[in-house]
Amino acid sequence: LSRKLKIPGVGIVFSYLRTPSEESNTKVEGDIKEVEKMTSWPYQTTQPILFTLEKAMIPSIPLLSLFPTLLPTITVPSAVSKYLCRGADLMKSGILSFPSSSS
Repeated sequence: LSRKLKIPGVGIVFSYLRTPSEESNTKVEGDIKEVEKMTSWPYQTTQPILFTLEKAMIPSIPLLSLFPTLLPTITVPSAVSKYLCRGADLMKSGILSFPSSSS
């Protein structure tokens, strides 16, 4: 599924959606053995998975949650996370660990 959105000040954005479904089984026959591929979507409602703006592809939070190692992880104390969840800016003093940059 996809939706075309017109956002003032931004332009045309396409939203690609993933609907919930039962586990699907796809059997592929090989020369020696059969391979079974199981795919599942953990969400119970339709979720956006990708947005496109001009030529940029922007993944959504539901899609990123399926691939947690795709983005670097910044560790903060639990006392800091409650403020971040309320919209506060992250400051250097609130970071416990930050991934090193690979040059």
